[in-house]
Amino acid sequence: MTGNGPPMTLLELSGIHKALGHGSGRVPVLRDVSFAIGPGEVCAITGASGSGKSTLLTLIGLLDRPDSGRLLFEGENVARATADRQASLRGRRIGFVFQSFHLLSRLTALDNVALPFLYRGLSPRACRGRAEAMLHRVGLADRIGHRPDELSGGQRQRVAIARALVGRPALLLADEPTGNLDSAAARHILDLFFELNAETGVAVILVTHDPGIAARCPRRLTIEDGRLTADGRQAP
Repeated sequence: MTGNGPPMTLLELSGIHKALGHGSGRVPVLRDVSFAIGPGEVCAITGASGSGKSTLLTLIGLLDRPDSGRLLFEGENVARATADRQASLRGRRIGFVFQSFHLLSRLTALDNVALPFLYRGLSPRACRGRAEAMLHRVGLADRIGHRPDELSGGQRQRVAIARALVGRPALLLADEPTGNLDSAAARHILDLFFELNAETGVAVILVTHDPGIAARCPRRLTIEDGRLTADGRQAP
């Protein structure tokens, strides 16, 4: 980057509103939420259960649409993009990691990680080659042939992270990724997020109710009753 201009924005939300339910039973969940995320940034979203943080993540991940407001991803107003365009962006530019892993039980770690490439129509051999390299990177070189039920919780989450990052997305969304892990495994998974962020430049947005995990993130957004109430950055 040259000059003194502002850094490029990867993600920008402006005046986002979202309600859930139908008719007179609709309940506001997000109210006038606005913030921006830069390339390579690591950010925690915190808040009590029911505050709206998971709903916010589904909007950012293009799994749902806001009722109003703008959601720009790499400069494109994706809130109004077609369903096909949103699906393409989810598959190529956004990775997902969930608390419950969402691995296919009948597939090995290798084939679980290869799935995103198989969906793109690449040859199985090429898919498995990239998947194997990613599993090596997350420390599972000796587990590539194991199915999820043969892995520990921490190992399963590493498989999920490998699957999320094998396509080299610009943004990784993690919803309570350590919620099913013991404290040691949770610490190792968070370390891995930071290592992969430093190596690949992927931006990370992590939803957590754990203040200890949030405290390790350089930036913390707090959601209360659907509103963004705090946006804090740690000193470098």
